[in-house]
Amino acid sequence: MLTDAHLLHAALPSAVVALDFDGALAAISPHPTTHVRSFGAVPGIVIYGLQGVERWENGQLRAPAPPPGMLKLRRSLPGLLASIAHDDAIGIEDKQRSLVIHTRLTAEPDRLLEVLRVPVAEAAAAAGLEARLGKEVLETCIPGIGKATAIRELIGEDTMAVFYAGDDIGDLPAVQEVNAWSDRNGHPSSWSR
Repeated sequence: MLTDAHLLHAALPSAVVALDFDGALAAISPHPTTHVRSFGAVPGIVIYGLQGVERWENGQLRAPAPPPGMLKLRRSLPGLLASIAHDDAIGIEDKQRSLVIHTRLTAEPDRLLEVLRVPVAEAAAAAGLEARLGKEVLETCIPGIGKATAIRELIGEDTMAVFYAGDDIGDLPAVQEVNAWSDRNGHPSSWSR
């Protein structure tokens, strides 16, 4: 009996293997300072960052300019977080095109994300961005671009199989895109969590 893994192996020359990094391939770091950009110089490997906004391929970065409202959000977000959460362990990672609020080092990361979710989403919307939940993070992102759009870019006409691995709710749109592609084409797909 052929399993999805056997079908994927047979289709590897024309397969897309997409992997979330932080939490799926590597342990989630309490201090996210390590990036995988150097892999983008390896032929055949494409690295997407910032929920699909940045793309590294063959050593080249493709990314839009930071949103116009980012400067205002960058200035106002620390005060907003301090006024709502009252926890010095909350961190903000500035990725130029997004700001990521980390609650990983707090005593109650999930509770703090819930407290911050609506006010941060409102501030992000006012800056022309949207807020997305992840594992112990709330990320402000450019709207309309995400892991699902990255998957759509990677899948070509000659793609015969797709595998995706992720570890949190931020990966669900990519999983849904992989499943929809498989349903439309009848080609094997698989995902892991």
